[in-house]
Amino acid sequence: MRPLGEALRLQRNFVADASHELRTPLTTLTSRIQIAQRRLERGGDVAEALDQLRSDADAMNDMLTDLLMAAEGKAETTALAPVGEAMDAAVSRLQPLADDSGVTLEVISTDRAVRMPLPTLTRILMAVVDNAIQHSPRGGVVTIAAATARNDVEIRVSDQGSGIDPADAERIFERFARGSETGRRRGFGLGLALVRDVLTRYAGRIEVESTSSGGTTFVIALPSPRM
Repeated sequence: MRPLGEALRLQRNFVADASHELRTPLTTLTSRIQIAQRRLERGGDVAEALDQLRSDADAMNDMLTDLLMAAEGKAETTALAPVGEAMDAAVSRLQPLADDSGVTLEVISTDRAVRMPLPTLTRILMAVVDNAIQHSPRGGVVTIAAATARNDVEIRVSDQGSGIDPADAERIFERFARGSETGRRRGFGLGLALVRDVLTRYAGRIEVESTSSGGTTFVIALPSPRM
């Protein structure tokens, strides 16, 4: 019975993970559809909105492929992901959610790359930035900044929320751990746990670098391949 129990556990984890990961892009799709409908009702051009919807659908397909690889325990170590491209993609897909929340997204990019598939790095950044948006006040700013530190590429995501209780700084990376509600989309306590799981497979890490009543900064570190 033990192998069967383990198989059922992995299946439940995959369903929970996939449901959580698809929730944000589905919310973005809904927002873009509403924008397109409003433009259409006013007799405006919806070509740009349709292009964005097509791009979002492609991103969801990439995400599903990435999730299936993760479920099989695979780590693609030959692909290189341009960090700046992943940052731009994550911000573009989360922009409707930031607009709805009254939050500004600022990006400080880099031309470095990390050894990881682009869809994987993009969904990691989407999870962390989405978390920052949810915990930012209306009128706040979320900053996504990349820099090189020794042999690593570090990406910092900073918000202007109310901070994290120091006692929860590690607990928030556990599956189904949830912080205080913000009155926005309800979280299921999987996002940061999934991010840490993925980063561990690629010899990376995520941690709370600083937190206070003025905001929180998460730092993501990944090895930078030798050129």
